[in-house]
Amino acid sequence: MYSETSKEQLATIENREALELKDKQIQIDKLESAKRNREFVLGIVLLLVIIAVVLTMFNTQIKANRLLAKEKKAHLQHIQAQTEVLSDIAYKQSHEVRAPVATILGLVQLFNFDDPVDPINKEVIEGLAEATESLDIVVKEVIRIENSLSSANNNYI
Repeated sequence: MYSETSKEQLATIENREALELKDKQIQIDKLESAKRNREFVLGIVLLLVIIAVVLTMFNTQIKANRLLAKEKKAHLQHIQAQTEVLSDIAYKQSHEVRAPVATILGLVQLFNFDDPVDPINKEVIEGLAEATESLDIVVKEVIRIENSLSSANNNYI
């Protein structure tokens, strides 16, 4: 009897120890599972933070590109306006300035330097005055155009 009672007590102790061991293993497994879950959640959060940073940088770059495109378009329009003004100035200088200068050169050749009281000299002087006034008007117009270009440059900057 003693041995059967001892065997039963020993079996009960062994069963209790086995149950405690299983309980401890279950607790260890639960802790490891909770740790893996925390690591997984932390990984997801980190991934979301990285995605948010990348999207913010991408958005910033898009805004910067749009601003640069807008500035480039404005700059190109300004350059086109400058080109038109400079072409107008070049035309005036090559055509409208040249006509009075050619008139002045021709009148100077008609002037009688040997006889200053020659009646034709009066007409030549009047023609010179007229050509000079015409030249002055063209020069003032070129200056006005140039000033509008300078004013546009100051507004652009």
